[in-house]
Amino acid sequence: MRDFANLYQYLVREDLPVFLLMAGLYDNVERLQNVEHLTFLYRAPKIRLEALGMRSIALNYERILCIDHREAQRMARLTNGYPFAFQLLGQRAWEHHGLTDEAFDEYRTQLSELSYDKIWSELSDGDRSMAHGIATAPSSSVMDVRSILDLKSNEFSPYRRCLIRMGVIDGSERGKVSFTLPLFRAYVLERYGEIDI
Repeated sequence: MRDFANLYQYLVREDLPVFLLMAGLYDNVERLQNVEHLTFLYRAPKIRLEALGMRSIALNYERILCIDHREAQRMARLTNGYPFAFQLLGQRAWEHHGLTDEAFDEYRTQLSELSYDKIWSELSDGDRSMAHGIATAPSSSVMDVRSILDLKSNEFSPYRRCLIRMGVIDGSERGKVSFTLPLFRAYVLERYGEIDI
């Protein structure tokens, strides 16, 4: 990467028409931009991608899989707008000629193995505990989560910020937190042995 960065910086200094588009998980991008000699990444504009629109997902499923609108909407909700989930569920449904039990089981398994295991491995113990608190709280209320974890506001906030930054939870609604990733609640409960795999 360092060699590439040096070459890229040279090309930019020479005012050549080069462009660089990179995509990655927030923590990986943050780590990479802080590597010595890669400061151009730190100064580069960044676009944080939001969840895909449910209507758009449903329309694509309806058109490509030739399913009715209600089934397409149900599938869209199962993705929660997560781009990887959109692709994965569509592929599984295509291969199984609809959202069969087998297609759903494969979707859930691969979502865990190909995405969530990596995300989980990058969480601190405190972040994992916070995720568990969110998964077991009776509501999405911050007060409920803090109560379960027995955390004061100033102890809760750093973990909340970290999980938001990593794209695991949404904290845009005042006083509430919820998972942004589809089926992540079940994934967390499985990790803690609270539901069967």
